[in-house]
Amino acid sequence: SLIGSEVLQTLDLTGAQVVQLPEGLQDDVRLAQALENYRGFYESYIDYIEPNYILNVSALPNDPMFGQLWGLDNTGQTATGQWPAITGTPGSDINVLPLWERGTGSKDVIVAVMDTGLDYTHPDLAANIWTNRAEIPGNGIDDDGNGYIDDVHGYDFVADDGDPMDDEDAHGTHCAGTIGAVGDKGLGVAGVNWQVQLMGLRFI
Repeated sequence: SLIGSEVLQTLDLTGAQVVQLPEGLQDDVRLAQALENYRGFYESYIDYIEPNYILNVSALPNDPMFGQLWGLDNTGQTATGQWPAITGTPGSDINVLPLWERGTGSKDVIVAVMDTGLDYTHPDLAANIWTNRAEIPGNGIDDDGNGYIDDVHGYDFVADDGDPMDDEDAHGTHCAGTIGAVGDKGLGVAGVNWQVQLMGLRFI
């Protein structure tokens, strides 16, 4: 290792090592130089080297029901509305919090929710519903020439019309909420993507 460096940990799965640099090499400039030294001197022995980044979660949404979303953040909370009560296992979730440090979605992404439809008027979803700007709502004409009439927010392949509103089961709306309920709005829940475009495709 670099003179004065100390191996703090060797990871069992990969054999990767966590190395502590000497005291004088802790600032960003010296760290960058130490990384170059490792890459230059030991390139035949080292596959890759990078700083040991520390991420802190600061992108928690203010939506009041977020604490019930154990699938996104399982702190061991007790599921409400069930009998017998079920207590979760901390960490048994999709680990979304570190991802929110990098970003919370994009309106450039369109996700087609193929299910029972979706409630495009739902307050958790309305701002993230995809809208086909080439279609004029309710005129009974296929304005964009794609073979589907009035497909403004998606399409209902069961009824064969342009209204993908969810049926009474609301399964598609639930799934759409997990995918893309608007986050940090002080209402309801937050989805994995706080910003996204959700297209409803009802086939059940």
